Formats: sequence, C-alpha cells, structure tokens
Amino acid sequence: MSKGWIGVDLDGTLAHYDGWKGPDNIGEPVLKILERVKLWMAVDKYEIRIFTARAGVPEQIPPVVAWLEKHGIGGLAITNIKDFSMIELWDDRCVQIISNLGISFQEHAQEEIKTPEACIQRESMPAWFDEIRAERRRQDAKWGEQNHDDHKWNTILCEEKGEVSKAILEHDDPGVLKELSHVAAVAVAWIEAIGRRATREKI
Repeated sequence: MSKGWIGVDLDGTLAHYDGWKGPDNIGEPVLKILERVKLWMAVDKYEIRIFTARAGVPEQIPPVVAWLEKHGIGGLAITNIKDFSMIELWDDRCVQIISNLGISFQEHAQEEIKTPEACIQRESMPAWFDEIRAERRRQDAKWGEQNHDDHKWNTILCEEKGEVSKAILEHDDPGVLKELSHVAAVAVAWIEAIGRRATREKI
C-alpha cells in the first residue's frame, strides 16, 4: 500500500520562473523549497513527486531529470497526474479550499482576523507552525475525521513521542523537528475531537 505522496510544482515553486524559454531552460532553485524537499526525502515518511505540466510532453522530461540530479534531489518521480494517494500539492498557482465548505483558506483566515491584536498574533507565529498545519492536513487526508476516546488518543500521542525519542537516539536533528510537528499535530487533532465530543453531548 502506498505511503502517500506530496506533489511539488517545478516552475515558480521549486525553480525560479520568469516566463517560458524552452524545455531546456529551468531556473535556479528556490532554496527554501529545495531544502524542504531534501528534508522530506531524508525523513522518508511520504514519497515526493515533481508535479509539472512538462511531464505531459515526453521530450521535456529529461531536462527535468537532469535539473533534479544537479541540485541533489535526483530520482524523484515526475508527473502531471493526481491520484488517490496524493496527500498535498505545493504549487504557486494553487488556491486551497476548505473541504466541503467551498471557501479558500485565505478567505477563512480573513474572517478569523478581526482585530489588530489578532493580526499581530498571527504574523508573529513561527514558520514551523506551517509544518504543524501541513501535518494536520495530511492526517485528515489519510484518516478522515477521527473521533477516538481519550485512551486511544493517548496511545497515538505516545507512539508519536516514541518516534521523537528514536530520532534523538539516532542524532537525527531534522527528524526530531519533523516528529515533534507530528506530536503537536496529533495533540491538535485530539483537542478538535474533544470539542466535537462536547458539542455532540450538548445536543
């Protein structure tokens, strides 16, 4: 069974893009995304695929392969096709929609931010909050809504904490950060489940 995959767009996301200049012309890497991809590859929890329109033209794939190898991420699959194993897509042209609500995350965030104090609080959030949010989305994509009892949630959380301990013993600093984001995401999912439980009990 597939462990799921994350799609990463090429032009404009992983590589700088300022207009089409032919299949052999791929811009310099966007270092922040390149390092993120390398981290994902090192952690090896999900498969990483390059998601690009270039994959629709067979002759345009070899230059992409060469570019990936040049920048230390060779061997990744190259595709332009979604399937049911795709967990998320990183793309400069995407607009993420909240499932079943028909509104974008940006619209939802704008509704949430009502006061200057809320703006300050949101802007001061560390970048690693993005990883926690991303992991929550991956959990929902893989498992759907989870409504375990507290004993089950505690077991799941302890399993994730065990992964942190393993990464520490292996002196895997990127792995420690990644597993801590998983711990935090599980804790958030548990809190959300408690909220749903409380709402049902009031009905």
